[in-house]
Amino acid sequence: CLTLKAKMQITITNKLSKAADMDHHWVSKTWLSDVGLPQYSQVFHNQLVDGRVLNSITRRDLETIFNVTNKFHVTSILSAIQLLQMLNFDKEARRAQCENRDLDPVVWTSHRVIKWIRDIDLKEYADSLQNSGIHGAVMVLDPTFSADTMAKALDIPSNKHMIHRHLYEEMKVLLNPARCVKLHFSRVISILYNLRGTSKCSILIGQ
Repeated sequence: CLTLKAKMQITITNKLSKAADMDHHWVSKTWLSDVGLPQYSQVFHNQLVDGRVLNSITRRDLETIFNVTNKFHVTSILSAIQLLQMLNFDKEARRAQCENRDLDPVVWTSHRVIKWIRDIDLKEYADSLQNSGIHGAVMVLDPTFSADTMAKALDIPSNKHMIHRHLYEEMKVLLNPARCVKLHFSRVISILYNLRGTSKCSILIGQ
């Protein structure tokens, strides 16, 4: 029977192995495009950011080394990294099953979010999300992300009250179930933290 320490080491090894599969070309081109921030592709490429580097990037790194000065863009990138950590760096996990179904929005790319905006009859605003940094993980994991955040990114005029209401209702249907899962996940983290301590907890849950 494997000891807890051995299980922890296996989890760490598997995660780093998958992170190592993400080379800096993939991160700078594909990953940043999926995040909706391709404008940072060159700086990430120049810094040779691969999956292992992503795993250790901090807010301060983004602001000082990568010159990401837009606060929402910083939050967007950190949320996307958090998602990779939650999925143990399995970059394709769960995406195929929700490509044409409005399920599991936390794994949606920015392209999938734009498709959803078009599908809910807001296609005239959809192109405003290009290079905005709005993707599924930031929508679900960032507690400050709201219908107002989305409306602002879509550049919906403030006097379009019916459209704002429509967007609010559609986002509620999409995000509330996903955020409930996140809340449950957070409670599990809290319980494990209290029982076992921070380091063991973070490894056990694949963070």
